[in-house]
Amino acid sequence: MKKTLIALFSIFISLAALTAQEQEEDRLGKLYSIMDNDNFVLLVHSRSGFAISKTEVTQELYELIMEKNPSNFKGKNLPVENVSYYDALVFCNLLSMEMDVEPVYSVDGITDPAQWDSLESGDWYGLKMSPVATGFRLPTKEEWLFAARGGVEKTENKYIGGDDVDELAWYSVNSDRTTHESAQKEPNEIGVYDMNGNVWEWCWDGASKLRPNKFIMGGGYDTSKNGTTLTNCVSELIPTTKNPNTGFRIIRSMNDDEIKAEQKKAEREASAKSVPPLFKAGRSQYPVSQWLWYYVMKDYPLLIADDYAPVYNISYYQAVVFCNRLSKICGRTPVYELNKSNNPSDWGTIPTSPDKKWDKISINKKANGYMLEVTKAKEFDGSSVKGFYIRIAN
Repeated sequence: MKKTLIALFSIFISLAALTAQEQEEDRLGKLYSIMDNDNFVLLVHSRSGFAISKTEVTQELYELIMEKNPSNFKGKNLPVENVSYYDALVFCNLLSMEMDVEPVYSVDGITDPAQWDSLESGDWYGLKMSPVATGFRLPTKEEWLFAARGGVEKTENKYIGGDDVDELAWYSVNSDRTTHESAQKEPNEIGVYDMNGNVWEWCWDGASKLRPNKFIMGGGYDTSKNGTTLTNCVSELIPTTKNPNTGFRIIRSMNDDEIKAEQKKAEREASAKSVPPLFKAGRSQYPVSQWLWYYVMKDYPLLIADDYAPVYNISYYQAVVFCNRLSKICGRTPVYELNKSNNPSDWGTIPTSPDKKWDKISINKKANGYMLEVTKAKEFDGSSVKGFYIRIAN
């Protein structure tokens, strides 16, 4: 009996450990998805570069890092609010540590917030911002305004992103006195959402070194129409203040190599979205390149990758998934279907050997997306170093 109880207890402990591991894996999966580079916009300003988040920090992201949610209005996709300036700094450093980049803020030379004094103690007189660290941080007022103007020094826009405030912002007239989910209004010129209204956003700096107040930018759900204009959407708060109309947005400084890499990626994306690759009479003039494959599939099937060389060492199933994903990116209707779905995410993991289920992939003759030149798996040769060609359906 004793041995049985010990065995059962051991099983229970193992299951508990497995559950904890699964929970952590799920947490990290959500975190990495939110922090994907596609959720940031790269800007170059005053000879330096930074990436700014497209949305205000959501309650889901805040809770993944801080393990609590202080917001007055609850919802994972709502902006976090009711947070002080110091709460935002702690979040930024913890996020940097989680994402394995150098934390920006330090108190008396210490970057780990766990070793900082309690927020209740007020100002941290030893607080400093590293000018070279590439972790996550609050924008300065100047950086915030640069992003708000769409990455230019001057704009004729009355509001952030245009002249129709109702299309751009949640403010006192249309908000019903509450926050709203991120990215429901139109973005500005560079794809950044909710810089007008919803919640005010903390910035790193203040108007004067003689008082502790810090800038807040953009206006909130309770701000008047006039208060959300680009020229009026600035105010100040004592840094310990916590309001249900105040949250924050994050940015990350980029080094030269990161800037070049992001610019190269943007060039590739623009190329892919225009005419990927070059077509003549509905057929690609060149084999699918390795960089186009990587842009669409996010992996290289080769040990040695050469951006503009043909992609090879791929299966028919992989090529079909590639065609459907490329069609989606380019705004075309995907050609291939499996179980009445043209979304490869619904099909499951791509098989590495012949598969009866995947052999039932069919072609939608009414679709206008990209497809292979062959119609059967046995006709496709993905191992050839010459690569493969695609064509436009119909």
